[in-house]
Amino acid sequence: MALDGEPLTFTLGLGAQKAGTTWVHRYLRGSDRWAQGFRKEYHVFDALDLDQMKWRVARTLEAVEHGVAAFRGTAGAPGSADGDTEDGDDGGSGGPNPGAFMIAAMMAQPAIYFDYFSGLLQRPGKTLAADFTPDYALLGADRVRQIRRGFDRHGVRTRAIFLMRDPVDRTISAVRMRKRFLPDQAPWEVGEAVERMHTDQAIASRSDYTPTLAMLDEVFAPEETYVGLYEELFDESAVQAICDVVGIPFHQPDFEVRHNANTVLDTEVPEDVQRRVAQSHADVYEAVSRRLDRDVAEVWPSARLL
Repeated sequence: MALDGEPLTFTLGLGAQKAGTTWVHRYLRGSDRWAQGFRKEYHVFDALDLDQMKWRVARTLEAVEHGVAAFRGTAGAPGSADGDTEDGDDGGSGGPNPGAFMIAAMMAQPAIYFDYFSGLLQRPGKTLAADFTPDYALLGADRVRQIRRGFDRHGVRTRAIFLMRDPVDRTISAVRMRKRFLPDQAPWEVGEAVERMHTDQAIASRSDYTPTLAMLDEVFAPEETYVGLYEELFDESAVQAICDVVGIPFHQPDFEVRHNANTVLDTEVPEDVQRRVAQSHADVYEAVSRRLDRDVAEVWPSARLL
């Protein structure tokens, strides 16, 4: 139940992918106001709305079927019933994951999503719950408005966090991740892989922050969102601003546990390749500069390639 004078808050962690959402999620988990769910990324609404994410519905159903078979004794023993699965895995070859049953229920009936998080906030002293699914950055305004209204009906306010990373740096990081986890899809050296893959929709759309910024301005008031840069995240003033938005007291961050925030161009990727990536996102640099009311070239080194 809510503490006196402290509202119940659901935080929608919209991404961007490879831009610090895991670090922010871990920081918020350190608050005594935090209501722990069974994972960081729930992947409900992206699976329902985005064509490129429809595979998650099939994967979740496969995990459910695996779990049912295990329960009937026709497959191996079921896996752990809970645990904070930060990579958002719904099961797969590692064995059945009972969390997939809840995800499937949320996909089939989104009202369960709102009931679940609102239920977490009924625990004594807990005022903050969250879903940090970076692919939600690609959701439309109508869906995000629906999410907000769903929590409004439960007496829970919704806040949004959106972090942006230098588009070239984010693209290179995403390509490296693809090479690491899906090497058959990226068999080239990193420079050639970036050259070949930076226009792929799954990569390029996640470096295009313009639609997400427009959606946030349509659905939320400025004080209801934290919009910031990954490169400036690891600073007490940025963390304090996040705490202010989600409504929890500041506690000391651990800046040693972080991913590197690059401030120079990646020397493994030829500059002419990085220039082509930057030019393909020229409108993003303008949009972010307008949104932050300052020249983003002060922080994003790839801006000089335009």
